[in-house]
Amino acid sequence: PNALEIAEKLYVNVNIHQEDCRDKAKYLGHLPSSCVESAQALSNKRATFETNNIFPSGTIDHIIKTLMAFEDSDLREKLLKDSELLADLVKKNLNIK
Repeated sequence: PNALEIAEKLYVNVNIHQEDCRDKAKYLGHLPSSCVESAQALSNKRATFETNNIFPSGTIDHIIKTLMAFEDSDLREKLLKDSELLADLVKKNLNIK
């Protein structure tokens, strides 16, 4: 598929959490749940980004290394068990006014 076909397939103009719109969610992939998982996904698809030197391999290496340094592969499970930790992370990382 070309870029336009992919964009049309992945475009979301509805609330996929509403009952009558949930079919759209079937066509969407899941986002990584941690920085470590993001690094692994980037590593798996790095050739796409390095083709024609869009991003140099050193840049991809640096991003992967930075993401892996978060060591957060189990963060989701920790947050589900510890609401205080979740509240602390929200306070620290979200700027809500």
